[in-house]
Amino acid sequence: MLLIALLCWGAAAYAADVLTLSVAPEALRGYVRQDNGTVIDRSTGLVWLADPACLGNQTWQAALDTARTFSAERGARCGLKDGSQAGDWRLPNINELTTLTDFGARGPAIEPGNPIKIGRTDVYWSSSYRARDKARARKWEALDGHVRPRVKNSQRQFILIRDARVEELPLIKVDCAELIRATRIHLAGAEGLKTLVATGQSDCYDVGGSAVPCKDTGQDGQYQHGFRVAFCRPYAFHFWRENGAYTLLEFAADGESTP
Repeated sequence: MLLIALLCWGAAAYAADVLTLSVAPEALRGYVRQDNGTVIDRSTGLVWLADPACLGNQTWQAALDTARTFSAERGARCGLKDGSQAGDWRLPNINELTTLTDFGARGPAIEPGNPIKIGRTDVYWSSSYRARDKARARKWEALDGHVRPRVKNSQRQFILIRDARVEELPLIKVDCAELIRATRIHLAGAEGLKTLVATGQSDCYDVGGSAVPCKDTGQDGQYQHGFRVAFCRPYAFHFWRENGAYTLLEFAADGESTP
């Protein structure tokens, strides 16, 4: 996923259908605590609630419901003051959740210095179900970073995420006219980027494992996150990363295109 904010400034190297952009590696490193109750991972463009303990323990469905209505107003008890609205936050899918994992650490198995308040033995719901038993959802265990299934009506902790806003992301200055003509994007110095691939789940199931329409469920199958939107105002661009290059998939007027 491309997580750099592309704005219509400056110039970029352009040849045929390949556009080469440069980004300072330090701009993509690590988790950064923001002063609004959130932590941004600049390598993925995900914004995490800094203190998930304030959410308590809930069943899988209750966690999805909380995510759907969560906002800065409702999250005031969590120290949240980012101006977010209902619909901005979601329960992370299992691929997003496991980006927290650092297998070189234990109890919790997260990157040293990660400012998200994750307890040694915390266990967090994901929005992804278990393929072999849809009455179970996949959870991430902070102790060792392992993923295991759990029945959906059990009580577990959970954490919420949202996508970073343009102003929260590192910037690359680029000529939008050149970007629109490009079909391949190369980022120089972007080795620190993490590629978040969609889980492939496109359907949804209730707590008993029965199929339900995905609309407004908050489940992985509703969002199907696997692409990052980069903004080059007034356009929104969709990219896919493959072998270090980014392929331009489509673009639309800013606000008319969704990930």
